[in-house]
Amino acid sequence: MNASKGNEKQRKVLEAWGHFHRLSLFALAFAFLSLPSAAADASWASAQKLYDAGDFSAAADAYQGLLATDPGSAALNYDLGDCLYREGKLGPAVASFLRAYKAAPRDGDIAYNLNLALQKAGESLVPDGTPPFVFQLFHGLSRAELAGLFWVLWWAALLLLTLHLVLSRRASRACLKPGLACLALAGIAGLWWLARVQSAPRDPGVIVQADAQIRSGPGENFSVGFTAPAGRRVTILDHKHGWVEVGVLKEGAEGWLPSDAVERL
Repeated sequence: MNASKGNEKQRKVLEAWGHFHRLSLFALAFAFLSLPSAAADASWASAQKLYDAGDFSAAADAYQGLLATDPGSAALNYDLGDCLYREGKLGPAVASFLRAYKAAPRDGDIAYNLNLALQKAGESLVPDGTPPFVFQLFHGLSRAELAGLFWVLWWAALLLLTLHLVLSRRASRACLKPGLACLALAGIAGLWWLARVQSAPRDPGVIVQADAQIRSGPGENFSVGFTAPAGRRVTILDHKHGWVEVGVLKEGAEGWLPSDAVERL
């Protein structure tokens, strides 16, 4: 009878380890497929040469071509934003810097240049009244990193708690506290991710037209309520007949703009 119970526990442990092993192989395969190719490195080097030569327009085109295959790259979005900023295209530059910051919020160069571009548009990266260290702590991990951390901790907690149930009493005690700790940390990561999602604009965009006239309705026959500079961040609320309704984050005001005056993020 005892031998039968021991075999059953051993089988469950082996099954749990098998699940963990498959997840590890999947993670390694994903990391391998994410490695940049030699061709992409060569194209990136060509774009950098154009940038170093001062041909920012051609460099921007090269970076946009690279982004077609890797749109989430923080480095490519940052380099594109730098080119656009030097060309005087403030709105598109802010949009590119924001994409880079979303992917790599701890990168000091990205945060600095994004804040510089936003200040030129009359905003700042850190909202008024918010202590910088609180803002940096809240945005210290990207949403993708928080989601990944949640799942790693969740699976670790499941594995440890499963081992706690199937191992002998002495061995199971060694798994209980780490399993509960992983479960608690997974909950914190999940709540942190949820807070980030809830605090971010649902459909963010950036005004890319200089002195954009924001009207009371979707058409040039509607009156102009106010103007906003290129680079100002907005939330897209609605769209109709080639126009988009936006909420301007800094002023908290709403109005309508032509669709091509706003770049969606």
